Amino acid sequence: MLNNLSQHLKNIEQKKMNIEFSVFFNVLEHSYEKNELSNNFDTLPDYKYFKSITLDNILYLRQNLDVENENHILWYSKIHRFLEFRIRSLRERIRKNYRKKNDQIFFIQNVITLMLEVYILTNDSRYLNTSLKLLKNKSLSKSGFFKSYNGQYSYNLILLNNIIEKIKN
Repeated sequence: MLNNLSQHLKNIEQKKMNIEFSVFFNVLEHSYEKNELSNNFDTLPDYKYFKSITLDNILYLRQNLDVENENHILWYSKIHRFLEFRIRSLRERIRKNYRKKNDQIFFIQNVITLMLEVYILTNDSRYLNTSLKLLKNKSLSKSGFFKSYNGQYSYNLILLNNIIEKIKN
């Protein structure tokens, strides 16, 4: 697990992103332990439907951010497309896959993080727009998906702050 986290940090460093790595590391380390994931990060299956996406798939994509890999690009665009057009049914989809509220929150927060990280690598504003729509989604907000005690949410805010600073400059 720690090897996967350090590899993700190296990938981000190679892309020359300015992120508070210690906060990021603590967030992910706590999240992995808390959610007891299967840590199946060896392969990425072919994309079928959004409802079949697991947290492991999202974490795999985050760990192996690659905007040159066609399979990854397909995943990014399909996830984005679903979120763009079916955002109202997102909560329903998450509930079907994850019964525990913390797992639902962790899943959606990682989807948002993935969209933000893809934006940083590609400069494609569609991904930023989608993540902002998710963050201001009233249905998710009222359900407690965006609470300040959530470490992944804090990391997303750090990413957004860095994006805003880069846009200003």
